[in-house]
Amino acid sequence: MVKLDTLPEDIIIRIFAQTYPLYDKSLVEWREALSLLAVSQNWRYAILPLAYQVLHITDLLCYSSTNPVLQLIRYDVEYGGIPAPTNIKLIESMNYKQNVRQLVFQACQANYLIAILLRVINILRVSESECPGVESLKEWSRIRFHENPVTPQLERESYSAAVTLGMLLVEQFPNVQRVSFVTRSACDMLLAFSTELLCQYADQLTRIQYSGPMVFPEPIAGWHNLTRVDLKLEDSPEAQILKLDPCSLKYLSFMFYDVPFSWSYFIPDNSGVISFDSLECLKITRLKDDFPVPLGRQGISARFPKLKFLEVGNTSFNATEAKWMMSSPVQHLRLTGTAKDLLVFCKQGLQNIHTLDIHFAHIPSNHVEQFFVSANTIFQLTSGIAKVSATLFTHTMDSLDRLSWPFITHAELLLTDGIAEPLMTLSRMPNLVYMKIRTNNFEASNIAETMSFLDSIKHKHSPLTESRLKKLNLCFYRYEPDQQFMSALDSIKWLIPSLNDLNLDEF
Repeated sequence: MVKLDTLPEDIIIRIFAQTYPLYDKSLVEWREALSLLAVSQNWRYAILPLAYQVLHITDLLCYSSTNPVLQLIRYDVEYGGIPAPTNIKLIESMNYKQNVRQLVFQACQANYLIAILLRVINILRVSESECPGVESLKEWSRIRFHENPVTPQLERESYSAAVTLGMLLVEQFPNVQRVSFVTRSACDMLLAFSTELLCQYADQLTRIQYSGPMVFPEPIAGWHNLTRVDLKLEDSPEAQILKLDPCSLKYLSFMFYDVPFSWSYFIPDNSGVISFDSLECLKITRLKDDFPVPLGRQGISARFPKLKFLEVGNTSFNATEAKWMMSSPVQHLRLTGTAKDLLVFCKQGLQNIHTLDIHFAHIPSNHVEQFFVSANTIFQLTSGIAKVSATLFTHTMDSLDRLSWPFITHAELLLTDGIAEPLMTLSRMPNLVYMKIRTNNFEASNIAETMSFLDSIKHKHSPLTESRLKKLNLCFYRYEPDQQFMSALDSIKWLIPSLNDLNLDEF
């Protein structure tokens, strides 16, 4: 099979020339356009983005007037007063990781997702005819849709176009097993499109990811093979949530913004009981504390007899609920929140837990003392657990030596000065494997300080050489590293033998 990213340049140019015949471009102009978009002449990144960077949506609508789906979309564009977008772009065209074909789209508004998908289908079709042996659409197994969250909802949407496209997708991508929607629009068209697509793939889907307002009014039949569901729900307090049959699920992830959790999201069995007999992994995360999640007697222990992994993040709960949760068969527990809240949970007993991951939320400057007291108490309570890891987020390095560092495996630090001080803390964190340092005030003086620190320990035994750190991520605000700083990075690599991944980012 020939992959699109390996096609010769001339064939790629001919593909685009055939795909957009009414866009008046010569082969030379196509070549120039491709060159502008190519990253180091890597054509994988230039194939599909060209359609969104160079062409407008109306180009496709003009020459494909015989397509009934395009006729409906064109009607919306021409008679509904919808302007042609100028900011459509593809955030990821093709993902060849593990030989999985995946389409990922981002559009400025929901209805343009349809036109983008039709463009991609057309490009791939022409590719097959232009170059025999090119990968078939039947090989693609994942489809993801992203809608720009800042664009206002359109007043007119095409329900018929969405339903027709759902049927078209199934025809062109028959082997899709994973579908992902990321949107904040509750428009009729996106609802119709999502519903139709999920219905068409109902019997073969194994995984669904949805981010946005979930407004499916009725349960969708099928989904007997569905094993994983990821839902991020927001801004739809009156919406009907997608009804899920919990019988086959093995992985369930809920993230809530303004939507209260309810067991009514799931379909009960014939006796009226909602049970997750096969579920092994459950993640529930709230980003606000207004609606605590009911995780008590009617929650974890009664509904999830085979649960092995539980993640609870930023969720309000009391001591009684935490105690009931500990009566479940959970062996791997991950907690995210403030040290004070997590201490309430850990005090209820962790006898069944073999692996505990603790993610401490950001430490407010006025709660530093309270954090140290609670965090060290947590570490004492978890001393009997076989594997304990902790992730620390902090804006200050003050008095962090008071913390029981051996338990920290991941640390993310947001600082206002250099990186010398956090690097010195490695001697107090023998089990640290990942560190991320972000600084928004990294100037030349910090470079000098860092270099001085590195030089001072370069020719003598340093505790850094005993570190287990494997990954170091340095993020700087609007700083362009010079040769002096790159030399400092080389010294860091030399001083920490275990380090095999050093990343330099800008934010």
